[in-house]
Formats: sequence, C-alpha cells, structure tokens
Amino acid sequence: MVLAFDAADLMENLERELPIGGVVDIEPEAIAVHIRRLKSLAHERGYLLVPWHDPHVWPNSLSS
Repeated sequence: MVLAFDAADLMENLERELPIGGVVDIEPEAIAVHIRRLKSLAHERGYLLVPWHDPHVWPNSLSS
C-alpha cells in the first residue's frame, strides 16, 4: 500500500490530480507532479494507492 498522506487528501485528489483543499504555498501543477509520482510508484510495484484522509476509502482499503 502507498499512503498519499497530505499529498492527496481524497480519492478525487488522486483521480483528478487536484491540489489538497487546505491553503498551501505551492502551485497546483507542482502538486500534480507529486501525485503522478505516487501513482507511478503504486502502479510499478502493484501497490494500492490510498489517500490518507478519505473516510470513504479507508474502510474499503483495509479489507482488500
């Protein structure tokens, strides 16, 4: 499992490569670069990529 922690709060952040909802001093494209790297890492190794703060994802991820 790859845990995205604060790089992607919700599954929507991962799927749409959106910056997190809080105020951060970084350009949206810079966030997308990090999200793409996490997605690539998970894909290359066959790991599940999990956004850290999404309450709809966590229960399902733990049972996989």
